[in-house]
Amino acid sequence: MIMGMLAISACSLLAPSEEELGHAYGAKGTGASAGLGGTAGLGGTAGLGGTAGLGGTTDSGLGGTTDSGLGGASDSGATGGSSGSDAGVDGSAGGLSTVGLLLWLRADAGIAGSPISEWKDQSPAGNHAVQLSPLRHPTLVPSALGGLPVVEFDGVQQFFDLPTGFSDFSNGLSAFVVLQPASAAAGVSVIHLDGPVANSTIAIRRATANGPFKYQSNDSNMNLPDVGTSTAHLMEILQQPGGSTIARVDGKNSLSASLMPPLVVSRDTNTIAGPSSIEPFHGRIAEVILYARALPDSERVAVETYLQQKWNCCL
Repeated sequence: MIMGMLAISACSLLAPSEEELGHAYGAKGTGASAGLGGTAGLGGTAGLGGTAGLGGTTDSGLGGTTDSGLGGASDSGATGGSSGSDAGVDGSAGGLSTVGLLLWLRADAGIAGSPISEWKDQSPAGNHAVQLSPLRHPTLVPSALGGLPVVEFDGVQQFFDLPTGFSDFSNGLSAFVVLQPASAAAGVSVIHLDGPVANSTIAIRRATANGPFKYQSNDSNMNLPDVGTSTAHLMEILQQPGGSTIARVDGKNSLSASLMPPLVVSRDTNTIAGPSSIEPFHGRIAEVILYARALPDSERVAVETYLQQKWNCCL
């Protein structure tokens, strides 16, 4: 197998630290030998679905061919791999493309302790979720889903604020949320982005008690496939620049609609698990990924597979 030294790319420098991920990237990243940048990937010897990775039986990575993974068990290295197919989905930020990546919250990274005052964004954008009031701090529940921690919200007063921004979705929008609702109360928002002008809302929310979650873009919205309150689910939104939108749950149930594209405006009321004027979300959130572009199908499926295998759910 041909070995080569690879320089760490600019995107790799913006990826999460070793403390946040638990391990560095693996050491190899050329040709067919590395999926997410090396023999060990993010701390293991097999790929997404590899023999020591996240539970599969073959040796393929997220975009690579052999010997790398998001979550294998041993043998970490210090240098990153290359971009493109050798290093996974764009070879950046733990295998996820950083192109248009606005928000990446993971319950297994960026949290210093519990109760939680800050949930650090793992994307290059640095849109950290914070809560200044101790009474509103959510809690971290260890080993709750796929052997990993989740963030739990009480449905009474706990939520996070996000920074001002999230302005331009001219290239579309892609959102992924792994969550487990604990109730079917009305008004809750999982993610809520809102600007100072009318009809600038972007949200995944439940409008009516016991009703379905909805995706809202400006003053138009669509239902998501129904989810219960006893198991974890993966919600996906893929909105094209012209407004054509597909909502999926667990990668297979899908609904489509034509919605108004999000306005280009700086949004200044942005939250995870519901703003204070709306009933906070009650339940658990494991991971949130938001892009300011519509991912091509190959990237969407790669992110979907990463989340399903990492959290051992949502199939």
